[in-house]
Amino acid sequence: MLHDEKAVSARARGQEHSHYADVNNWWRAPGTCINGSWRKFRRALKAEREKKEQEQEQEAKAKKEEVEEKKVTEEEEVKVDKP
Repeated sequence: MLHDEKAVSARARGQEHSHYADVNNWWRAPGTCINGSWRKFRRALKAEREKKEQEQEQEAKAKKEEVEEKKVTEEEEVKVDKP
């Protein structure tokens, strides 16, 4: 609630306190907190991070293979060009 707009604006107006009729509704509202379990949230973040790392590894591997293939092609061209 420290960073809640309602509390911040209440302090700006000189009010020391503000309240919510239903804290659960505020807490579950979009942009306030996650809707669900922190464990599930952490697992989802971990899975997302692992997927991203795997994609980066695949991209790096593909790029490395591309460079090696280009190198082999250039070597073959040099052999063909030499009499």
